[in-house]
Amino acid sequence: MDRKENIHPEELENVEPISDQSESSAQQPSADKKEETSYLSLGIVFGPTLGIALGLTVFNNLGLGIGVGIVLGVAIGAALDQQNKNNK
Repeated sequence: MDRKENIHPEELENVEPISDQSESSAQQPSADKKEETSYLSLGIVFGPTLGIALGLTVFNNLGLGIGVGIVLGVAIGAALDQQNKNNK
């Protein structure tokens, strides 16, 4: 059986709000902070996808293709991150 407690309106008058103004301001990101893009993580994500395509068509070995795809994705992502860092 479900047991529900009844809350009386008199009890609700003494309850304080949950949100605190100092906590809410700490959670909001500052306007001057820029979001940085990491191409390395994108390379790690898209590398195996490229590797599957290479593995099935060129190497005729799925495991080898995924490994090569990860290496290519990390290398390209790191190079793009370095180029983006130098342009700032």
